[in-house]
Amino acid sequence: MLSKSERLAEILRQRIARGDYLSSPLPSERVLAEQEGLSYMTARKSVQALIADGLLARAPGGRLLVNQVGDLHVRHLQIACIVPSFPSLDVLNWRLAIDRVLAERQTTAKVLAFTHWEDPQIRHALERCDGAFLYPIASDIPARLLDLLGSRRAVMLDQDYTARGIPSICLTAESAIERILDHLVERGHRRIGCINLQPHDPCIRGRINGWRSGVERRGLRGMLIDQPVYIHTHPTAAARELATSCPLTDSAVFATTASAAVGINRGFHDRGLRVGADIALATLNGEGQAHMCVPSITCVAPVSPDRWLRQALLWMEEAVARPWTGPLLMEPAMPDIVIGESSSRAFTPPAKPTA
Repeated sequence: MLSKSERLAEILRQRIARGDYLSSPLPSERVLAEQEGLSYMTARKSVQALIADGLLARAPGGRLLVNQVGDLHVRHLQIACIVPSFPSLDVLNWRLAIDRVLAERQTTAKVLAFTHWEDPQIRHALERCDGAFLYPIASDIPARLLDLLGSRRAVMLDQDYTARGIPSICLTAESAIERILDHLVERGHRRIGCINLQPHDPCIRGRINGWRSGVERRGLRGMLIDQPVYIHTHPTAAARELATSCPLTDSAVFATTASAAVGINRGFHDRGLRVGADIALATLNGEGQAHMCVPSITCVAPVSPDRWLRQALLWMEEAVARPWTGPLLMEPAMPDIVIGESSSRAFTPPAKPTA
């Protein structure tokens, strides 16, 4: 049976392994004793054992810290996964991929959910972790936070921040919009609209611009319906409502996100339209849900991020912090598209009335 000090030491080991002290400071021995209902000397004995093992260190002022120096076989790798607090299937897919890659090294990431860029736990985690994966929200990142990200071993997910020197993994290259437009043109569409309900960020602006330039370059026409919803509002319901009443002058629609595409798909059905026959629908990133719809929605083929996550993790594991080597932007060269039932039929424009 473990003694009281050994039991507390084991509790602290588990907390450190899970990264629990990335988002909050490690308590002093006196606070630990009060929290666990133990004597000060018992808590101190536990802490001293972890310092001797190399898991904890003491700052010059006496404050306890998780040790960030030394052999990773002794101390625990501290990885932060910083993601928006609102629900998102895409964020969930990223989290599962990160967990899968970290499990290969028998470690885990501390998931930190945030609602705004001024959340102090973001800076706190970045200053204390060995590495961090960050999924941005749809608002501009403050310059001072970008500077901190650029100085740490941090990797952006789903958005390109390589202009600031930050390694970025983007699974759905905007160039794939060209493939989607080519597919719709091959099916006979000459009017391809775009619907967006996501708040604008570099990713969404890039998708809208990619659609606009692609339509213009092909000599096509199409209407942009751009009605971003509040950041903590689920866009699927808003897309469904919009699709039931929006003007329809196009024979095909490109939705900037899968959430919007799912809502549009249902809204068109409610309106009495046959998606795939009366109107075509496509999106860029299917987010694991496009193929589950009826009809299934055309999108870019899913790409596993594992090899890039492993590359990032090797960088984070290095004992001495070094600049990133290799291309900052990690993305598929030209992913395939999965042709769903939403755009598989050929479209024949209605005949012009004769005089």
